[in-house]
Amino acid sequence: MSLSLVLKVNSVGDQVRFGGKHSLSGYFKIHSVFNNAVNFYIKRDKIVSLVTHSVGGGPNNIVINVDSLSFVKSIYIDKSKIVLNDSFACDIDSSPQYNSNLIIPSKNLELFKKGLNKFENILRKEASPLSAVFLIDKRRINFFITPFEKNLAYSLESFSNDILNGNLKSASKLKGLGFGLTPQGDDILDGFMIALLVYEKLTGTNTEEIRKKMFNLSRGSNIISDTFLYYASHGFLYERVKTLVLSLFSNDPIIIENAVLKLLNIGETSGADISTGFLLMIKKLMQGGIKWS
Repeated sequence: MSLSLVLKVNSVGDQVRFGGKHSLSGYFKIHSVFNNAVNFYIKRDKIVSLVTHSVGGGPNNIVINVDSLSFVKSIYIDKSKIVLNDSFACDIDSSPQYNSNLIIPSKNLELFKKGLNKFENILRKEASPLSAVFLIDKRRINFFITPFEKNLAYSLESFSNDILNGNLKSASKLKGLGFGLTPQGDDILDGFMIALLVYEKLTGTNTEEIRKKMFNLSRGSNIISDTFLYYASHGFLYERVKTLVLSLFSNDPIIIENAVLKLLNIGETSGADISTGFLLMIKKLMQGGIKWS
């Protein structure tokens, strides 16, 4: 295997483990290839993602300093290297590690609430029309025109409200609803679990059991969605989400706006849908919590 080029690795997620006693080696099956990401299996139900620098870090992301990954046809792992197309080597052993754990800089609830308000105002203004932001801004329901769109909006609202009112079993009904590679219902659930984690960090209220139950109820056949939901349920955050959460404690509108806009760049509606779930859940929790059934 002759290697013609060594690619720079910006970071390796802290949940990516190739070394040690159970070191992986050989060719790995690719799940999907996109311009900014290549997802490949490390187990039957586990994926690792090679992503471009524009996507950023994540618990299972390996960030490669390239503008596109659409050229990837094969992935080979040999000890501490990933080799793409038998030609391009990526040294993952000595690369910086991305830390997906959340450590909030303050427990000042008033400061956090001000950040939330700024976040919500930007979201209302900038989110794409068919995102779930209509759950926050009722005027946006007018974007849902066709019978399919109207039925979708009704279902997203109904099952989201069920969960916010304590009916955890509706997570299985919200799962899989909507547009996109990661359906809107999945993204809302992702936002719900991120909010539960942040609430735990803010108040000391243990939400781990609820997050894990929500994940188990929302597991399905979409391995990409399930991966995002799994890491959210275990408290491991992707870079754009983590940056957004930390920005809410900054009291700087420019920092918050930049973080929100980067999050909104995830998919057609995914960033907005995650944001919607986060805002709905964190506001409900801060208004007195939820009695789960």
